[in-house]
Amino acid sequence: MSLSLKGYVYKECHAGSIKVGACKVGGGKTLELYGGGFSRGVQVHIADLIVDLTGYREQGPITLNGPASESPALRPLVALGLPTIFIDWPDGGVPALGREDWEAIAQALKDFAAQHPRKTVRVLVACQGGHGRTGTALAILGTLLGLWSQQDPVAYLRANYCSWAVETEAQISYLLGLGINTKAQGSYSGAWNIGFGGVKERRGKEPHWPEW
Repeated sequence: MSLSLKGYVYKECHAGSIKVGACKVGGGKTLELYGGGFSRGVQVHIADLIVDLTGYREQGPITLNGPASESPALRPLVALGLPTIFIDWPDGGVPALGREDWEAIAQALKDFAAQHPRKTVRVLVACQGGHGRTGTALAILGTLLGLWSQQDPVAYLRANYCSWAVETEAQISYLLGLGINTKAQGSYSGAWNIGFGGVKERRGKEPHWPEW
């Protein structure tokens, strides 16, 4: 099924939690990386740790100890008590994180997996729809974790995860600025420019780390 809006065709895409790759970490453990969207039936229960990208609020980021119940999407995370990294990231935009920040996040994921009692540890990256923010974060983390070698990460994700991964030109530019090479364009391109003027200037804050 598809929906046409102002000349743009939106097709049905991914559903649930989709594995995009895996890598070996310390202690002989395996880290598996998954992506999904809260509005597309993401399977929160499969995860050992969640990287949640829906934390944007005008008042600041949402934390596990803050008013997380304000967001219906976050209620199942709080109820399950899963370790969660919240990254303040506006829908359609980019976070205020540089490459060193992402390298620290990737290392934290590897450390968490290495110390986990399970041999295979599942990390779920999710936003509301599972397209722009999730696709961008998966492209970054997958590259830093070595999940794909010389492949274009956006092309890989669009072929193996969702064809709408990485929505906006701002997100493509953000990847390039981090040294994540891609020849792709934003999957929604002009659609975001119509409805969200100045989205490139909306930037998030520092990530909030879980205690484990």
